[in-house]
Amino acid sequence: MQIIPPGDYVIKNVKCHNDSDILRITFDWPPALEQVNVCILRGETETVKLLTLQEYRKHSGFLAEKTQGEAIFRIYPLVWSVTHGGICNTEDAQGEYVLYDQTESNSVTFIEKTIISCSMKETIGEYKNHEITISVNYPVHENIICYVKKKNGLPQDITDGVLYHFDETVTPGQPINRVVRTMKNEYIRFFVMDEVAYGIV
Repeated sequence: MQIIPPGDYVIKNVKCHNDSDILRITFDWPPALEQVNVCILRGETETVKLLTLQEYRKHSGFLAEKTQGEAIFRIYPLVWSVTHGGICNTEDAQGEYVLYDQTESNSVTFIEKTIISCSMKETIGEYKNHEITISVNYPVHENIICYVKKKNGLPQDITDGVLYHFDETVTPGQPINRVVRTMKNEYIRFFVMDEVAYGIV
């Protein structure tokens, strides 16, 4: 397959729409183009999917599964080139597919963070009991979620007190419930060890 300069086949205005459980990629479809290659890069893994104009119109875009982490989508026009010169969008004539190179205008990046929801209820008696519930939208492995305990005030970061890790994996739909007991003058606060990949609310 040849890769040649874009010419008249330039992909522009690529957007990613977050539609509940799926992603919908839209872009300005060049005139007289019947199909494109959609290259999806997730981490070190790249997959390529063929998208026809008919499919694009049917779904109002390209539909992709939403997964945790970063996903980069790049769109490349794919055209059948006749061997003896000329371009056509059918394979009736002898030739080969030509992939049209693009600039950065043909790509869009989507990042799906894992959201960790932490709720806590305090009861005070001889000691202070912190009733904790943690739920997530994607699996979170052990030692990612932690809390810090500090006397006479809320901790500001993971170094501002005594650090404790949750040593189990939390999965969607299966929240974990714990009770942490402290002295009356001690406070706790939740943190995550990787703030790029995880968000806490």
